[in-house]
Amino acid sequence: MGIVWVVGGRLVIDATPVNKAEEYGDFRIHPRDYCTTWGMLQRAGTVPYEMEYEELPRGRVMYNTKTHQFTLLTDRCILSKKALVRNIRSQMRLPKDTKTSTDEHYRCFRCLKQAKAGTRSCSDATPRGRALLVDVDNRIYHSRSAYPR
Repeated sequence: MGIVWVVGGRLVIDATPVNKAEEYGDFRIHPRDYCTTWGMLQRAGTVPYEMEYEELPRGRVMYNTKTHQFTLLTDRCILSKKALVRNIRSQMRLPKDTKTSTDEHYRCFRCLKQAKAGTRSCSDATPRGRALLVDVDNRIYHSRSAYPR
C-alpha cells in the first residue's frame, strides 16, 4: 500500500506493508494522507517546498481484503506510461495481477487543464532517475534493493 507521485521525473513513494496498513471498509490503505506526507517530504527537502501535493501526477495503491487483490489508482498521465506503471509495481513489490485504473481524485493540474481543453495526457510523468521510497517509519530509501519487505 502507499501513495505515489512523479516529481521532476522521479518517482516518490510513501509505502506501508499490508500488515501495517489501516482498514477502510473492505480495503487496507496507507495510513498517511497526501497532505501530511507531502509536508513531511517538503520538510525533508525531498520535494519542492513551493509546490502543492495536488499539482503533480499522483496515485494510490490499496488492497481489497475480500478479493485479495491490489489496485493501483493513478493520474492518467502515469497510467498511460506502461514502463512507469511497471516501475511502481516493481518498487512497491506488487503482484503482476495488480489492477490499474484512473480516479478523479488523482489528476494533476496539467491533466485537469487538458481535460477541459479536450487533449490527451500530460508529460509530467515521464520518469527520469531512481525512485525514492519512504516507509511507514519515515525512513527514506533510494533504491528498491534497500527497501524492506
